[in-house]
Amino acid sequence: MDYDDALNILDNWEYRELPDGERIILAIDKAKQSLRECIEREHETIFVLTREDVIECARELGMPGEVIPDDVLYQVRNGVDSGLECWSHVVKEAINYALKN
Repeated sequence: MDYDDALNILDNWEYRELPDGERIILAIDKAKQSLRECIEREHETIFVLTREDVIECARELGMPGEVIPDDVLYQVRNGVDSGLECWSHVVKEAINYALKN
C-alpha cells in the first residue's frame, strides 16, 4: 500500500457515525494531512538509501543481513554522508550524462 492508497481509504471510510466521532474525525484529518505531506515529499525526493538497501548490499558481499546491527548502519550512514560531500558534482555529472543520451 502506498500513500495514495492509504489516503483513499481514509477519505472513503465512514467513520463519522462512530461514538466520540469528533475526536476520531480530528485524528483522521491529521493523518490525512500527514499523508498528503508525505506524498508531496515523495515526489520531491531524488534519492533515498534505506536500511534494506544497505542489508541487500551486505548480502551481495556474501554476508547475512543479520550481521548488520544498528551501530553498523549508523557507521555506514556516516560513511555515505562523508562520501557524498561532493554530491553536487555527482549530480552535475549525472545531468550531463543523462542529457547526452
